[in-house]
Amino acid sequence: QWNLSRIGWTDVEPIDASHLLVAVIDSGIDYRHPDIVDQMWTNEREVTGELGVDDDANGYVDDFVGWDFTHAPGFAAQGDYLDRDGDPMDESGHGTHVAGIIAATSDNEIGIAGVANGVKIMPLRAGFNLGASGFLEDDDIAAAIVYAADNGADILNMSWGDPQFSPLIRDVIRYAHGRGCVLVAAAGNDGSDQVFYPAKLDETIAVGASGSGDIVPAFTNRGPSLDIAAPGIGIWSLAPGGSYVERTGTSMAAAHISGI
Repeated sequence: QWNLSRIGWTDVEPIDASHLLVAVIDSGIDYRHPDIVDQMWTNEREVTGELGVDDDANGYVDDFVGWDFTHAPGFAAQGDYLDRDGDPMDESGHGTHVAGIIAATSDNEIGIAGVANGVKIMPLRAGFNLGASGFLEDDDIAAAIVYAADNGADILNMSWGDPQFSPLIRDVIRYAHGRGCVLVAAAGNDGSDQVFYPAKLDETIAVGASGSGDIVPAFTNRGPSLDIAAPGIGIWSLAPGGSYVERTGTSMAAAHISGI
């Protein structure tokens, strides 16, 4: 894991981060993956409560391990994209990879180590498969951000973005910031001189990608709104089904900053 060495991870004394909660708003997470299952957040009031009842009165019934906010009837998508429910399982692998960078279990003699030793991960699914790529709708994203802010998330990782400004996303970002959340977002992979939204907003940390020699690659968006760069080329992390895969992009870079 060249990325951990490059950020000085091996030189830092580990701390107990089990009290910190990172919401990963993405395509979902394989929350059963053996290299991150111990780091998954669980909603204890729902887990110990009654099935079919909103035990914690947060507006969501049986949200044991986060929520699936995806509801996109206007698209001809694949897989689970129509029904909002309590199962934020990942179908594309993007969110699982991001979550592994942040918090894959360290020193368990399998796979990789995440940046944040012991931190808890809240999986919030807001993306679905559309053709060969992933897609997120503003209303699903907004609902996930509000859920994270209202249910105790300290950090929100948003490894996605759009060149178009959205008043709705601006409003929920301001809401989460006002609740004390740290907001981390990917700058985008278009090689543009403009950072994507929501990374471009003042309330977020906009993250670009860097390589092992600290070179910022041509694909990463940049400009005055870019706050920092982090490892984002050839990053090994988790894949659904208990496996591992290498990915590249500012999504991976943002996950490093959320972990830090």
